Amino acid sequence: MEEGVIMGNRIDEVVNTLKEREHITYREIAERCKIPEQTLHSARRRKSMDSIHVDVFLKIAHGLGMTAEELYYGDNHKTQSHVYSDSRQQEANEIWSHVNETYRKQMWEHAKVIDMAYNKSAERDSLQEVAI
Repeated sequence: MEEGVIMGNRIDEVVNTLKEREHITYREIAERCKIPEQTLHSARRRKSMDSIHVDVFLKIAHGLGMTAEELYYGDNHKTQSHVYSDSRQQEANEIWSHVNETYRKQMWEHAKVIDMAYNKSAERDSLQEVAI
């Protein structure tokens, strides 16, 4: 995959296929994903999966019985080269692929804390800009 290319949203296609195949509702799919139904609808309507919060994306993938790579890349996920513009992401993925489930949970918890800190920092910065 070329650097800077944004993948289209496959969630709507996958969810609708599951809905038809198993004759279930969007609400039931959302329950499987452990997210509110409105969040599922919002994710389905996004133009790009890159604009969906990672936590929601992972819950959807898991609820649909897929890995994140399968949901993101489709059938070609094993042939895609995972190239990221941020070398830190590439390094994190390399570490992730070599650690056990306990460490993955710890990494996930650390990532959530970092994300929360980043959001608070960005919020504080935007408030400072308004004050200036």
